[in-house]
Amino acid sequence: MSGSSGDSTNIYYIPFVRDSQNFVNASMIITTTQSDTSFMYKCDWQYSQMANNTNEISDSAEYFAIFFMALDHTVFGYNEFKIIDTNLFRQQDHQPLKVKFNNPLPGQNNMYELITTCQNVNIYVNDCPEIAGQCQGPGGSCDYCYAHCTSSIIYNYCWTEYVNTGGGGESGGTPTGGNGDTGNGGTPPDPCNGTPDNPAPFAKGNTSNVVNPGNCPPPGTGWVPIEDPDDPGPPVPCDPFIQPLNQNSNFIYYLKYLNSTPVKTQPYEAGYAVTFPNTYQFKVGNYNVPQIEWSNLNNISAIMHCHYTGLAGIFSPNDIILMAQIYIGNYANDNANLFFALTTPTGNPIIMKVKDQQAFRAFALSIVGDGVGGWDQLKMNQFRNEYTDKLRSPNQETNMVAFLNMLKEMNAENAMGLYQSDKNCVNWNPATLSPLGSLTIAPCQ
Repeated sequence: MSGSSGDSTNIYYIPFVRDSQNFVNASMIITTTQSDTSFMYKCDWQYSQMANNTNEISDSAEYFAIFFMALDHTVFGYNEFKIIDTNLFRQQDHQPLKVKFNNPLPGQNNMYELITTCQNVNIYVNDCPEIAGQCQGPGGSCDYCYAHCTSSIIYNYCWTEYVNTGGGGESGGTPTGGNGDTGNGGTPPDPCNGTPDNPAPFAKGNTSNVVNPGNCPPPGTGWVPIEDPDDPGPPVPCDPFIQPLNQNSNFIYYLKYLNSTPVKTQPYEAGYAVTFPNTYQFKVGNYNVPQIEWSNLNNISAIMHCHYTGLAGIFSPNDIILMAQIYIGNYANDNANLFFALTTPTGNPIIMKVKDQQAFRAFALSIVGDGVGGWDQLKMNQFRNEYTDKLRSPNQETNMVAFLNMLKEMNAENAMGLYQSDKNCVNWNPATLSPLGSLTIAPCQ
């Protein structure tokens, strides 16, 4: 963007995108004049450190989010964004669903070199109260039906670029969220310790200012782009073993028990070792211990268990390791259809199941096998260290994307299938990554 008429100030945005992702994670903002160049670096996760009143949609956090959405719009052409962090764009009791861009407004310049860019957006919110009968939809009262229980708010967001032409190699401007921060160039705030600026200098051997924001709360960004529906992923063939689970009354009964609020909110895990057709061996874990110590797992078909409040809504690395050990150790009565089921307070029940035996065996050996029929503790610890932090977001959709990316990173996309049911533990649908890397849950074909 050029500055005011008659001056020589320009602002450049250099967007950064993580490998294998398709949305802007950070941006370098560079301002140039005839005598000076200055810069600022901003990351999308920094919205979580800004002012955010959950009864207003005009705080710094919302402005900052719109700024990054505008970068996504410019780089990738996205117009709609699903809200993951529902504290963003929340207005009173209306839970935000998505943000949709309207036509951008023209930029405004003035002689103080204050450049303002504005964007009109529609914010869609869930307008269904927790009172039966006040929001009717095809599924009944207060069923969160999109057409009947959604309203929208039109809002105009503007962010500003303050251009400092008074010299100073790193004293540039920064995009601000409303009345948000302005600052100097350099390392962005450390998301793990919450300090305003990480003071540690860049130096050989100094890693204190090298931070992966996914390794500490809050996790990553609070929104994801909604892809063009005309660009769907390839259809997923139906798994002939998963479909009959929708009619398996024993399986549904026991999984519903694990999905009940009393079970999911107790401070320990509970689960069943299953041997079809009707053997369900119940066991619970220890208090505040995020696992169950199973024993005598012979001739089993599946493991079903719950994650209690505070645990991630996805299978843990220990769950994946146990499934690999059951397979490699020939403890399953049907290796081709071995699966784990999980209930969680943060989303609907999910299943991970062997998809291709050859691919799963290779994957299992890579994380547990020592090559001579035993277990390699170094491999297992390495797998835990690599994926524990990546698979513990409080948002289930984020976790499911991370799980599928884990398989992709390990060249194990054909090893396992991931499936999600409705809250009644039926209607299992495959979960896959779209061509642009977002989560797709659709009926199989």
